[in-house]
Amino acid sequence: MKNIIDIMPMETDTLEFAATDSGDWFFYCHILYHMMSGIDRVFCYENSPANSLIPDPKLAQRKLFADDRAFHFMAENDFETNGNDGEAMYQSTRWSIGTKWRLGYNDYHGYETETDIGRYIGKMQSLMPFIGFDWRYRKMGVDEQERNLFG
Repeated sequence: MKNIIDIMPMETDTLEFAATDSGDWFFYCHILYHMMSGIDRVFCYENSPANSLIPDPKLAQRKLFADDRAFHFMAENDFETNGNDGEAMYQSTRWSIGTKWRLGYNDYHGYETETDIGRYIGKMQSLMPFIGFDWRYRKMGVDEQERNLFG
């Protein structure tokens, strides 16, 4: 039998089930990235016989929970007729370091990059304070150019 329960990120729910076999029970999200981000847990009953396939259960648990904090890299880049847009991020379930760019093929199309680092706050991770900078350049006319804090 298969049961599906929708659980929001960092939400705490209570599950009640009858386990008829002793040993370890693995609960997981069916999406591999989610599972690697920590949406998986191993449960076992007290006084269950030890799993002979896991010689050091405490070390195995530390390794399982360490995956929850692992960083991953992602990037995308779009080519268009007047330039390209892209984004690159290095993230874990708590931290995000990223940059976005817009590169025109000439000075009149302009160039822009926005880079930041932030940390997700709270159980629901709906708030991420961050710090970063924005740099841009675009030629406006013969002797004009768009200016920012850095000139």
